[in-house]
Amino acid sequence: MPKKTVRCSLACDADQLKAKRAQYQSILSDLAQLDTDNDASRVLNYNKREVLQLLEQIRGAAPAGRGADTPVPGWLNVETMVGAVATGRPGGRAVGRARDEAITGLGHLFYMAGAQMTSVLDESLEALLSVLRDAESGEPRRVLAIKALGEVCWSCAPAQARLLAKGGVQALVECVHNYRQQAWAARWACHTLAVALADNADVWRHLRQLETLEATLSHLALDEPLWTNWDNNHASILHRLLYGPRTVRQ
Repeated sequence: MPKKTVRCSLACDADQLKAKRAQYQSILSDLAQLDTDNDASRVLNYNKREVLQLLEQIRGAAPAGRGADTPVPGWLNVETMVGAVATGRPGGRAVGRARDEAITGLGHLFYMAGAQMTSVLDESLEALLSVLRDAESGEPRRVLAIKALGEVCWSCAPAQARLLAKGGVQALVECVHNYRQQAWAARWACHTLAVALADNADVWRHLRQLETLEATLSHLALDEPLWTNWDNNHASILHRLLYGPRTVRQ
């Protein structure tokens, strides 16, 4: 091989090696922010990062320090959990889609990671409850938040107590009472309340003290068309959990 060709080949190899080295250094810089003593701690920190990204999307804000349409690099990308989330500028449709997918992704992350998520439990509950309390949230988005709250409560027992402490149980009860305006949300609220009281006596006592809840649940339980194509009549289930096997009132 001529000396000139060899020199060019070596130069190309050196450039590739330099690029690879820079890539590895970037990866190591990201990983250095994690506790890598064992796989469990690494997964835990990874999940925390994912949750923080999802919370930013739910709040309708871009990730701190980044532009509204600048993707997060590598393994930090929220797309790994919630699919291809196109982050648009504030006020655009893409932001609305990103928020909806982030709400869904947050619930799924808790469902899969379970007790690992307790360190970000409060922030996650607050973000989801803010969706329910936002007067501009449409019913489809409220339903996504209610579903996600159910997954959070199912994933770890502390979530049920924290939901009660933050007024989330009452927010769900209000969704049940609002069934005439938003029947879809009311159905899912019945489901999530049943999950929330499953292992928490305080939630059960709180719901039992609400004088008008039994009548509302009775009405919903008797409305058979409301539960068409559902696996269960969750108003009836919740009624039995709270008031025993007695027949719902007409």
